[in-house]
Amino acid sequence: LSQAFSASPRFTDLVVPFLLDASKDIEADVDATVAQAMQTLVFCLEKFGASAAQKHLKDILATARDQVCRTKTTCARDFCRCVVESLKIAMTGVPAGLHPSWVAKDVVPELNEMAEDASKGRMSLASEGARQLLLAAAASHPVIYEYVWSGVMAAFLESETSGFSADALT
Repeated sequence: LSQAFSASPRFTDLVVPFLLDASKDIEADVDATVAQAMQTLVFCLEKFGASAAQKHLKDILATARDQVCRTKTTCARDFCRCVVESLKIAMTGVPAGLHPSWVAKDVVPELNEMAEDASKGRMSLASEGARQLLLAAAASHPVIYEYVWSGVMAAFLESETSGFSADALT
């Protein structure tokens, strides 16, 4: 199935949304469906290349955030792995220190939302998932690490008076 989905770059705009939608499946065998959808998505992005990954990163990050931070999914690890690999693929050929404009437009807003979710503390459903996704994103590329760090620190400094504690970062 993975080979068929990735047979042509022309399938990109059909395959990526389909696999993201499949990851939201609420049928009986959810874990297997989500894991397969995420593995297939990464496989296809590797075949389609960096430009396809860049084009769909916003949707990938939004779906991962929605599923990991807003639901009690047991597949957080699969979403995190997909985030790491998608960002790695998208950042292929981008040297450390270079900040492409598409990162600021598509990736940074999602990272900032995750940092805000993480700052809510351990009592929030979104906090644990957001921390996992932020760590996954930071592991993907040095440039993304910089954006994760600045987003987390901004959330820390802005909400210092509203009860955000340093233990929310761990």
